[in-house]
Amino acid sequence: MCLVCFFQISCKPLLIFFSGVKQPKIESTKSISIYLKKKKVENFDTLYICRDSSALGSLIYLIRDFPRTVLFDRNGSSILQTDTGYCPGKAEELMINLSCSTALKPDDRFSIQKIFQHVIPVDRNSEKSPDPDFTLLVFWAKYCGSLNKSVFRIMRRTRENQNIKTRIYLVNLDFMNTWDLKSMPKFSYR
Repeated sequence: MCLVCFFQISCKPLLIFFSGVKQPKIESTKSISIYLKKKKVENFDTLYICRDSSALGSLIYLIRDFPRTVLFDRNGSSILQTDTGYCPGKAEELMINLSCSTALKPDDRFSIQKIFQHVIPVDRNSEKSPDPDFTLLVFWAKYCGSLNKSVFRIMRRTRENQNIKTRIYLVNLDFMNTWDLKSMPKFSYR
């Protein structure tokens, strides 16, 4: 009888439950910085937040799914990290083996300039990657819980790759206290 009940439950709510995904809260730049320090996410160039709730909606529509990473070439054009939909394992494998001579497929959905229309910098690390070969944008939110681990791991693997110079930007997708929201939207995970 218990097995029947188990199989009738959708796997998406189970994945969300076991990943620690929570209802979003309104965050501050301080709370997200503390979260990054607690998770030992330190080796990035700049932390960005969305300008406002409208920019957040536009960014989520643009990137479609998060947490995730998006890779850009030297010219700011996005690059496909996998042949099919986004897969953190494939993205990590690409970043480990990436070199300037790797044959890459463009992803014409958006450019880095489109992303930067929606975000503002809040924290810059002192060490910047001079004249990078690539730029990696890491999209994440505190309420995503342990789902963030995969994108932070991709970020660390990117820094370990000595064949390329990569600038890494963290783009936080939490609701921010600077937006003066009248109410918090509620999310349904069904």
